[in-house]
Amino acid sequence: MEFKYNEHSKKLNFDNVIPHYKPSKLLRTHKNKGYDKILNSIAFKYQTVKGMIFLYDYFMKNRLCSDFKFYRVSKIKQFIAIRDYKNESKDSVEFMIH
Repeated sequence: MEFKYNEHSKKLNFDNVIPHYKPSKLLRTHKNKGYDKILNSIAFKYQTVKGMIFLYDYFMKNRLCSDFKFYRVSKIKQFIAIRDYKNESKDSVEFMIH
C-alpha cells in the first residue's frame, strides 16, 4: 500500500492488521516527469516468504475486492509447497516442478 506522505499518513500503523506479520515501511521520493515537482510517499509492504501464510489466512477470511488479486493470494499455499523443492537434486521431479 502506498500513500501520499503527510501528517496523517506518517501516523499510520499496520503492525496489528495481519496477525503475526508486520509490514516494512518505506519513504519514497518521486520526481514527476515534465514538472519540477517532487512527490513524497510512504509505502507499507508485506514481502517476506515466511509471512506469506499469515497473508493467505487473512485474505481467506477478509476477501479482496479484486478477483485477480484474490486468485493470486489463493495460490500462496501451492507456491510455498513448490518453493520447498528448490533444495532437491537437479535430476528429481520435484526440482523440475520448482
